[in-house]
Amino acid sequence: MKSNQLNEIYIMRALAIMAVLMVHATGTAVVMFQTAAGSTSFDLYNSLNTLFRFGTPTFILLSAFVIFYNYYNRPIDSGMIKRFYSRRLMYILVPYFFVSLGYYWFKQYVYYDWPTFSEFLSTFSFQLLTGSAHAHLYFVFISIQFYLLFPILLYAFQRYRFLTPYLVIIGLAIQWAFVLLNNWYFQVPFKGSWSLSYMAYFFTGAYIGIYFPKIRGWLTAQDVRGWMPKISWALIWSIWGAATMFHVYIWQQNRLFGAPIDSRIFELMWNAQTLTSAILLFKVAFLIYKYFSWRIINPMIQLGVVSFGIYLYHPFLLMIGEALWLPSAPLPVAVFIFGYSFAAVLAICWLGAHLMMKYVPFAWMFVGTGPRVMPFKEHNESPYHDDEENTSEPRRSVNS
Repeated sequence: MKSNQLNEIYIMRALAIMAVLMVHATGTAVVMFQTAAGSTSFDLYNSLNTLFRFGTPTFILLSAFVIFYNYYNRPIDSGMIKRFYSRRLMYILVPYFFVSLGYYWFKQYVYYDWPTFSEFLSTFSFQLLTGSAHAHLYFVFISIQFYLLFPILLYAFQRYRFLTPYLVIIGLAIQWAFVLLNNWYFQVPFKGSWSLSYMAYFFTGAYIGIYFPKIRGWLTAQDVRGWMPKISWALIWSIWGAATMFHVYIWQQNRLFGAPIDSRIFELMWNAQTLTSAILLFKVAFLIYKYFSWRIINPMIQLGVVSFGIYLYHPFLLMIGEALWLPSAPLPVAVFIFGYSFAAVLAICWLGAHLMMKYVPFAWMFVGTGPRVMPFKEHNESPYHDDEENTSEPRRSVNS
């Protein structure tokens, strides 16, 4: 296996998809116990629902990391652009269309009357163009926006290389300019479906991808010589801890007591918590790959491979389960949330996406595609592969 293949990225994806499922699984319980001030159940579900909100932002950051890690040192030409879009937009747009169509008709069947053909065209076209066929599809919609922007950004970063050390700051500035201007003036609908709302994550991922060979030691906690790495990690952990605790608190106050908290405070805490979470997950994933047994690592890698398919389809099972079996008492609710909504839904979607990728022709049309060769950790593989990477190498693989 090539030393420049980053299997750890699949571990990050596995952790991120589990976080997404935890948020979606606990959302119903938060609403159920929202009127119970002082309830242990509400405190638990509110804390978990807020703590694990890093899942989707991590996927956005990882998408940027992968494409800039692979493409930053390549010349921009028609062949590169064609390969980029044929692999990404095709394997995202087509599943996005079919899964959006599935959610549209599922909801029509369960909640609404059958539409006329003109009503279908009008409503579904709007949902498709806004990523609103189901709440979680905004991630796919903004990913498409980022992929459309990528050639422009790649050209700008290659031509004006003096900008690249400041990409994190630039991303934060663009995102918060949009947040504030939208709050004061624009008031655009579906703000979460605009890529401008996630520029900090995309630009941070781009920065890590561009400079990964240089910052790998710091990012993976291999290079801790001197006081700067220790201080920087202490600062990131501190920001994450403070932002997470305050984020949990303000959601608790708002949900239980209707506390009038400025929406920009929510945005700031979410941004600080999830951006630092995504950076910390790099460290966690590399530590897992270094220290854990291959018996744990290889299933996590496989989970990361099918994470896109799990992301697309798990709400179907959540809606079905909540419609048929959702209890009301605290203990049965806990069993339902953790036993079915999280564990069983994860297992069913994991198995289903794996079997489709392995045995169903054209499965990419429904669950996306995986790497050409399944990544894994050898039973006797060295605890850590720290071969130096050549920053001038024109082509690097991250199992994308």
